[in-house]
Order: sequence, then structure tokens, then C-alpha cells
Amino acid sequence: MGERDFGAFTLWGERLFWKIDYYHPERDEHSPVKWSAELTRRVLTLLLASEY
Repeated sequence: MGERDFGAFTLWGERLFWKIDYYHPERDEHSPVKWSAELTRRVLTLLLASEY
């Protein structure tokens, strides 16, 4: 499914999760070369832990 980075932190008493996905800029799929600026778009997602 591809590389993902994930973490969690607390802000103003709320627990939040974050993740970064690496997508190909022209297709709806994960990038095969996550370190390439031409072949990768990074998407940051933030969500409340209580909604997970």
C-alpha cells in the first residue's frame, strides 16, 4: 500500500493523530519513489483521536 508516516500529539487538551501519504501527482495511487519531487505529492492528514 505504500509508505506512510504517522504520529500523535496533544493540543489544547485534545489528542490528534497525523499521517503523511505519498501520492503520484497524476494518478490516484501511491508514489513509487517517495523522495522524488517530480513523482510525489505529499498529503498531510490531521484528525481528532476521538473521531478515529
